[in-house]
Amino acid sequence: DKSFVRKSVYFQVDSNMEDSEPIILNTKFVTEMNDDVSMLLGFGMPSNYAAFPRTDLDTLPMGKGMGLFAKYLVMRPARIIYNFLPRRLQLAVKKRVE
Repeated sequence: DKSFVRKSVYFQVDSNMEDSEPIILNTKFVTEMNDDVSMLLGFGMPSNYAAFPRTDLDTLPMGKGMGLFAKYLVMRPARIIYNFLPRRLQLAVKKRVE
């Protein structure tokens, strides 16, 4: 099924508190921040490990990388033009696109 997108989350808890693994986290999903959560996530700790799995453009399949780049080339100018439109026109465009 070509429409299926696999998404994975890797998480490691280590007893070595002197060094933490880099964490890529959208903080809007953290509903409560306290000392325990901060310690568990390694916030404020040095991080000398490389991120795993590698998450850069070199690891994207060629089709996806080119597709993202093409989308950026189209969407970036469209977003700039959209931002200059009057608010009423922005709402009309948004309604039409959705």
